[in-house]
Amino acid sequence: MKQTLLKGLTLLLILTLMGTLNAQNSQFKNAIGVKGILVDYSSPITNKYFSGNQTTGAVEYHYARYLNKSFNLALPARFGYAKYPREDESLKNRQYFGSTDLTLVYKLANDYIIKETAIFAPYIVAGVGVEYLDDESPEDIDAQIPLGLGLNIRLAPAVYLNAQTEYRLGLIKGNNSIEHGIGLSFLFGKGGAAPKDEEPPVKEETPAPADRDGDGVLDINDECPDVVGLSKFSGCPDTDGDGLADAKDKCPTEKGPLANSGCPWGDSDSDGVLDNIDGCPSEKGPAENKGCPWGDADGDGVMDNVDKCPSEKGPASNNGCKVEAPVEKDTDNDGVLDKADACPTTPGLAKFAGCPDSDGDGVKDSDDRCPSVAGTLSNKGCPEIKQEEKAVLDLAMRSVQFETGSNVIKTSSYSVLDQVADIMQKYPNYSLSISGYTDSVGDAGNNQRLSERRSKACFDYITRKGVSSSRMSYAGYGEESPIASNDTREGRAMNRRVEFRIFIR
Repeated sequence: MKQTLLKGLTLLLILTLMGTLNAQNSQFKNAIGVKGILVDYSSPITNKYFSGNQTTGAVEYHYARYLNKSFNLALPARFGYAKYPREDESLKNRQYFGSTDLTLVYKLANDYIIKETAIFAPYIVAGVGVEYLDDESPEDIDAQIPLGLGLNIRLAPAVYLNAQTEYRLGLIKGNNSIEHGIGLSFLFGKGGAAPKDEEPPVKEETPAPADRDGDGVLDINDECPDVVGLSKFSGCPDTDGDGLADAKDKCPTEKGPLANSGCPWGDSDSDGVLDNIDGCPSEKGPAENKGCPWGDADGDGVMDNVDKCPSEKGPASNNGCKVEAPVEKDTDNDGVLDKADACPTTPGLAKFAGCPDSDGDGVKDSDDRCPSVAGTLSNKGCPEIKQEEKAVLDLAMRSVQFETGSNVIKTSSYSVLDQVADIMQKYPNYSLSISGYTDSVGDAGNNQRLSERRSKACFDYITRKGVSSSRMSYAGYGEESPIASNDTREGRAMNRRVEFRIFIR
């Protein structure tokens, strides 16, 4: 039966590829293609996903025929294997199947929604089909309705990348499946004229002569084509209207006679240097001396008549005299010059760029949380808490007790809380966080509120012992972060605790 069906489907495919069945567009009315398919029978049939991979592979050959801009007719054929669900909901592997369909393809790239020549051409497919599936049932043939969505992506004028997803509804046996495919389509068989992306080119007309600045002088004759000007100056402007074009006017924004090159001033001493730039307008001198009879003996750009040091170069800001280099300062006399001293008014150490280390612990004051008490670099310049004092904090976590179901501290716990207060007094630069916890017995909300009241009770007790409240904080966490099992009496007792943590801010 399998071999007979395979031969029949193969013959049907060969006949399909030899016919004219459907196509892609009006230029190429036929198309053939091949796709790889992922097939899933299990989830559409059982409405569940299995823990393992429930998809199998297949190959599809298809032929398409162009009907009009909106529709193609397609005949696909598929061969492959399926994982088909048994009655016990397990998957039976490698069930041979084959199918062929007659489908109608509605193209969204139809010049109404998307251009027919678009690179990305989505479509909708629907049709009827027949499927052979060897699932050990008395009847292996099922009629089906395929429904799907697809996308053609143009790679070349006659080559498309094709991706499609479809749902196949079984009408007789209920062999429902989902298929995802991707492959290539090749167009052939030329038809009408190729679709056009653009309007026919308009015959070019000879452009009118350009006049970019709109001053009436054509660009080909305009010496200043981007600036509005006058025709008598070949399109260049005369801003001050003195009859001399700006390009030749030494004072283009002030009227002046032609004899003064367009400037309102003249050359009183007739030395060729106009009075506005003549350093000596009543005495003749060369232009290199700015119209003065004297020069610049030291070549510093300051004329000798105003140079207070005519034989020594110096800037004009210092009347032509040399500027003495300023003496470098060390304001705080710490051996680090101000220009390199990060703390120029406070004596410090060179290794700290002139900044101090008041307690000599190797941590500069600006980084030292305890600048007046020697500490360690790892502890931000503050002294390390002794091991025996850390042990007090651990003891407090295990020792602080409360009246049952209450935040009232038992008197037996006062001594250990007094020791915590003493440690805080001994280390004034440290802060303290107080965290309350409970076991998991009872309502979680009540436990959280009880843990907060108990941590607040410890906070109030230590405050009354003279420790500033600004150095402390408290919080309740209820059943969170157990340190032992809540399934035993001993574990629950350990979880009912208040933790004390001392730290440098």
